[in-house]
Amino acid sequence: MKNKLIQITDLSINEVLRNEIILPSLYFKTFDENAKNLKIDLNNEKEQKEIEHLIFDEFSTINDYMNTTINSIETLSVATKIAKVAIKNNDVKSLEKIQNSMSNLEEELKLLRDEIYRDPFTKTYNKKWIYKNLLDQDSKLKEKGIFVLLHIKDFAYIKEEHNELIANNLLIFILNFLNRQLKKEGVSYQSVRFFHDTFLILVKEESRTNLNTLLLNIMEMIKNTTLKSKSGIVLQARFNFSTLEYRKNDKFQIILESLTQGLNE
Repeated sequence: MKNKLIQITDLSINEVLRNEIILPSLYFKTFDENAKNLKIDLNNEKEQKEIEHLIFDEFSTINDYMNTTINSIETLSVATKIAKVAIKNNDVKSLEKIQNSMSNLEEELKLLRDEIYRDPFTKTYNKKWIYKNLLDQDSKLKEKGIFVLLHIKDFAYIKEEHNELIANNLLIFILNFLNRQLKKEGVSYQSVRFFHDTFLILVKEESRTNLNTLLLNIMEMIKNTTLKSKSGIVLQARFNFSTLEYRKNDKFQIILESLTQGLNE
């Protein structure tokens, strides 16, 4: 159910982002239409309860992060006061305890941030990370760089004809293959699961020409690879992509539309 709701949300967001002004009524209408296409009855009492449960889980995660952040601030305040006294008295043991406490807090916050900003299946970032880190309040990009929009071919077909597990295994295989090759070439990048079968890759320190050449080579390499499931189903690993340079203050939606158009050419 959760995966279907994520898919419906992604479909709806991608559709309404084409509009300059997004009214709540437009989003809810689009969400309802996509839910019907995926055979989710939002008026069904059982499914309503599942949706409420998922919303509650999402809220709880964010609430936990906020509470931990508040507690961390309070702990940091106390630790600062103790540290001042410890430094004055040259108390090394107290300073070591404070350092350990700060390390534990940092790790706890990192784990909670990952729950909010990472896709639970692929461990890449999710869309929330884009709006939190890449865009300003006007949905304009904060820095310049290069975007890669990468689409896993046949994902929806394999999921429909076979099952979600096989489709997901194909997705993970392609993602891992891509990660290995990019790291091997020393490319610094960040990946976002933008849609169930599509990733948005952010690259900063690379020329677009070199990046296109590298991705074309990877695409050719992976085309010669076939996967075989335990049930004997043979799959070919394929993807296509488009790239685009962006500048600071470019509108994210315009960049995204250009990337999508390039993907379909």
